Amino acid sequence: MHYILRPKKSPSDGLFLSSIPPLFFAGPVRGGDDWQSIAFSRLRHLLPSFCAVIPIPDDAERLGMLSYGKNHLLARHFIGLDHGDFDRQLNWERHFMRYAALHGCLIFWLPAESTTNPRPEGYFGRDTMGELGEWRGRLFENSQRRANVMRGYRVVIGGEPGFPGFDTIERNFKLALGNQFPIYPTLDETLEAAVALLQGGK
Repeated sequence: MHYILRPKKSPSDGLFLSSIPPLFFAGPVRGGDDWQSIAFSRLRHLLPSFCAVIPIPDDAERLGMLSYGKNHLLARHFIGLDHGDFDRQLNWERHFMRYAALHGCLIFWLPAESTTNPRPEGYFGRDTMGELGEWRGRLFENSQRRANVMRGYRVVIGGEPGFPGFDTIERNFKLALGNQFPIYPTLDETLEAAVALLQGGK
């Protein structure tokens, strides 16, 4: 069973059981191409069940984020029996990022900006930058209390050199967490690392 939880929604009672781990897809939406669909499709072949938590609004197609009609891969897997518990998407994202890191996996993918469908305005990856800083701090604090940096949280990061500030991101994570926390060079390796964390337990 493979589900997708939409922004501002909460799952039906009993959905997030140990057999259906939540996977939060963190990374650029505007200008990042349709990497979320690629990740979802590949994970379907690696895990028998999961619930992808993806911060893409229902009107993503109108906003030019991706081809997001009713027949789109992601749209076909929306949870039908969810309900809205969050008045703002930011609150929803922060809640489920932490929930996924504790009970499933928080997956960051940092792609280079699309050359065919770039972000129409603003700074590409701006929100993702802030989230990376927050989670670097969380993981560093966690590493000071535990021998293994990944005990307590499951977080993986992968990206391409074309992502803004990618070299600095790599350097900052290495300075904070050392070699315990690799940043993966391909989406496939990032997803495989997430699956390995899930299958290896905490």
